[in-house]
Amino acid sequence: MFNDDVAAICPECGASDIVMDATKITCQSCGHFEALGLEAEGSSAALTSLSQAYAISVLQRWSFAG
Repeated sequence: MFNDDVAAICPECGASDIVMDATKITCQSCGHFEALGLEAEGSSAALTSLSQAYAISVLQRWSFAG
């Protein structure tokens, strides 16, 4: 869980045993993970915007509502 009692759900196995750090989101049950794409520092505004959009799409795929 990330935000109080809002859980993320693994898109592969449906588990809610999820861990997230600054670079990826991982299911502890099946090991499935996705990079968030937020590592780039000093990028142009366009790349930063694309990176943020990608991270949002990953979190939506994981049903993260926080």
